[in-house]
Amino acid sequence: MKVIEKFKEATAPYYDNAGPWTLEIETESGIKKSISFNEGEPEDMSFGRDLSDVFNISDLVKAAYEAGKAGEEYHFEYILEKDDE
Repeated sequence: MKVIEKFKEATAPYYDNAGPWTLEIETESGIKKSISFNEGEPEDMSFGRDLSDVFNISDLVKAAYEAGKAGEEYHFEYILEKDDE
């Protein structure tokens, strides 16, 4: 099982250095799942807008559990992307 955490560091002052954050999981059995949260305007930080992927977290947990139960090795990668603005 491979888990990739991606974070894009925003340099524009109105972002407070927080850009999109993504967590991806890929298992040896071919399951691919991801969730992503975007740092946006405070008024958009609701479950119906910028935080809507929170409803998919259980899918990632189930896929990780099944991969661990099947004996898959765990590999983690962190990717920090810089904003070119």
